[in-house]
Amino acid sequence: MDISSKMSQIIDHMGELSAVAQKLSKPVTSSQKLRMVENQTVYVMADINGCDGDVVIGLLKVGAKNLYLFDNVGDTRKVDQAPCILDFYIHETRQRTGLGKRIFDFMLAEENWIPVKCTVDRPSEKLLKFLKKYYGLETIIPQTNKFVLYEGFFEKDGTKDNNADVTTVCLERGSNEMWVVSAYMPHGDVVDPPPAILGEITAEARRRGVGVIIGADANAHHSIWGSSDTNTRGSK
Repeated sequence: MDISSKMSQIIDHMGELSAVAQKLSKPVTSSQKLRMVENQTVYVMADINGCDGDVVIGLLKVGAKNLYLFDNVGDTRKVDQAPCILDFYIHETRQRTGLGKRIFDFMLAEENWIPVKCTVDRPSEKLLKFLKKYYGLETIIPQTNKFVLYEGFFEKDGTKDNNADVTTVCLERGSNEMWVVSAYMPHGDVVDPPPAILGEITAEARRRGVGVIIGADANAHHSIWGSSDTNTRGSK
């Protein structure tokens, strides 16, 4: 079997597993569908030379779509080439091991996207929890279609440079630019650090080709650096 046929077989199989996991009547992802559309990319994660040999363990399909969406005040906006998460699946035997975040972060870097600027097509409850846990996405802007988007989607550049705990300043010298970020991470935060805004800032800086220096108080305690106790953040 040639490489193209093998990849088609893998994509079809993973698409079927994803549909079963999401309790869909038919797969969202298949090799045939990919051949019929433009502006869609499938990321596949594999465990090479693992205990079970070479095994495909994850799939993430993304693309760009022209969408009509409601903004925060209920006005309709036409968004051209909106970043879309179309299908996402990690095999049940490998979930809750950080692999989902690894492939998602890889995709964000490859596409030059930031999480808050992504729309999500018919997300499962697991995916909604994933986006909240790792990227702090929680406040949904209601839509009449099946896409989900979050507060901050319509903001310029998709990122707030500052909030109560994070401040960003831009240093310029001639044509050179550097961002310096000060970040405080409260010990009572529900979402584990780093906060989503830091990911948004670094993703935007990467997109622009700008260097970033981050100084942070993460409230990570460990006896190694002189703390009187060791907390969960410090032990990670």
